[in-house]
Amino acid sequence: MFTNFIVQTVKFIGQTPKKDIFKGVVCFLLISSLLAGCVKEEGPPGGQSMLLGKGDQAVLVTHWLTPQEKRASFDFPWNEFLGFILKGEHIIAVEKPRDLFPGETGRKIQVYGEGKLQEERGFPGPFWFALDEERENGIFQWKEKDKYYYLLWNFINGEKQEIEIKLPEGFKEVPSYLALWQNRIFLLVRSREGAYEAIVQDKDQIREFPLPEEYQPVPDPAPYSQAFFRMAVSPDGERLALYVVSNKDKGRILHILLLETFTENTLCLDFTYPWLIPGRLSWSPDGKHLIGIDSADSTSEIAVFAGNGVRVLSRLCFSAFWLDSHWILIVEWNSVAGGIPKFMAVYLDGAEVEVPAPEEGLPADLFIPPLK
Repeated sequence: MFTNFIVQTVKFIGQTPKKDIFKGVVCFLLISSLLAGCVKEEGPPGGQSMLLGKGDQAVLVTHWLTPQEKRASFDFPWNEFLGFILKGEHIIAVEKPRDLFPGETGRKIQVYGEGKLQEERGFPGPFWFALDEERENGIFQWKEKDKYYYLLWNFINGEKQEIEIKLPEGFKEVPSYLALWQNRIFLLVRSREGAYEAIVQDKDQIREFPLPEEYQPVPDPAPYSQAFFRMAVSPDGERLALYVVSNKDKGRILHILLLETFTENTLCLDFTYPWLIPGRLSWSPDGKHLIGIDSADSTSEIAVFAGNGVRVLSRLCFSAFWLDSHWILIVEWNSVAGGIPKFMAVYLDGAEVEVPAPEEGLPADLFIPPLK
């Protein structure tokens, strides 16, 4: 098609008076430039912060894949803690449980700044936490003597505030389903009769959103950081995504329930394989797409859904992180066989670009700095 276009253009120029040839050439160049721009594929973006772990060391890479890229190593008990990047190049470390399922659990967190341990806090019972979209604040939920407690923590100025959440009458918390967006706290609760609701506490106001009777949260929630994975609020604060299972499924299939808090409409997003270990649940920065990860053994299925529920991308991987609203970093690695991980930047249309894999270890977290 493009060849024919060139031939026809040349014929047109040959039949055109000389005074119009210049205009024709300019027009041809402009159209060619536009066509070239349409087929040109931009590369994956850089500038993110990445946390890598290996042995007893952690490496924080900032301005990744840019000329300003820098690395900072520090001592970190990687085998005992999970690390997440906070705003301002701080790290929060969450103690791992001895088992991924209920039983022994971590009871401690550490906060690192400039590669040094700045603060440590222990909890008297199993705890869960969630970060806000800016990664400046966190909310902690822990259980002690059959009662749940909550702590708001500003990691920038160090302020902490214990708060009370007034649940609807007859309801109790479902642990590990927790999210934070600005002043809004999102929880999942259950009634004595077994009905589930998502609740939103905004200052002193409580809003209730009953879940469809068909769905219930994933059973046997793992403690520690799973709240950071299992429930995610969209960047506009009006859509809540959470992992669920259906009592109508014959197999163990994982679903994502999408709840619109301004309309109370719900939408179910489905995975393909009968696995049931939910991984990181995360929205794209523009809020138009959602990543869900379903794991089994050494392999995971990443599924990317649009806001209307349409699946736009699906593939097997080890883990996945947003690079921006269009590009996803996919890590290919087998946790059983080991070997060298492979890093692929994947565009939402399926285009792939291999990027250099850092030698320092596997990525634990990736953070996109807010636009300035």
